[in-house]
Amino acid sequence: MKLLSWLAGGLLYLAFLAATAPASTLFWLANRFAAAGITTSAASGTLWRGEARDVSFTPPGGKAIGLERLAWNIRPLGLAFGQLPVDIEFSGTEARGQGTLRLTPSGLDITQLDATLPAVWLAHIQPRLETFRLEGAITLRSKEFSLRQDHYQGQGEILWQQAAFGLSQVKPVGNYRGEIGGKGERIQLQLQTQNGPLELAGSGTWSKQSGIHFIGTAKARERESELTPLLRLLGRPDPSGFYALKF
Repeated sequence: MKLLSWLAGGLLYLAFLAATAPASTLFWLANRFAAAGITTSAASGTLWRGEARDVSFTPPGGKAIGLERLAWNIRPLGLAFGQLPVDIEFSGTEARGQGTLRLTPSGLDITQLDATLPAVWLAHIQPRLETFRLEGAITLRSKEFSLRQDHYQGQGEILWQQAAFGLSQVKPVGNYRGEIGGKGERIQLQLQTQNGPLELAGSGTWSKQSGIHFIGTAKARERESELTPLLRLLGRPDPSGFYALKF
């Protein structure tokens, strides 16, 4: 009986420590076990429900991305169903978003995602895009997207609004929409133009093994003389005036 009492007391003490762990514990765990490269200047609250200011995240092979505020709410009762839901909300310069991350033994589910980010962040994640100096806002939406080891499933959309390039005086060049789909080992993208003087279209894939591959076309619908210097960065046009867009 005495041993059981000691064990029960030890478990209660561990539960107390977990319940009262400071918010900074979350960043320590993320960097310790996920190599996330996340830092913050100030964190308040607890491990389970907290808020951080001046958050910086550095993606693998990319540049740092900064947020002014990141808030989270971890719902431990989900463990009874084999999952750990985490509601998140963030904001920053030209950035805002919210959604739920659901951690499971087999991977990660992202649900009710609605986020708007500055387009320049794409170049922070994919340095090959730096040449074009992307401008405008990128909006990501998805009701549910599942990320498993080498397996993806779900649907979503990406909008590039008031799109522009720092190399061109034409601003904006258009608004664009992409459909995202998880298909086995790859995430697929279909891009189309909604409106604007620069037509962009194409399709691409992303996988953990090979990264991003995109093949498409670009063509000036209007203001061709002003857009030609930008389009010539892609090479020479075909007889129909389309430029190959590939990366």
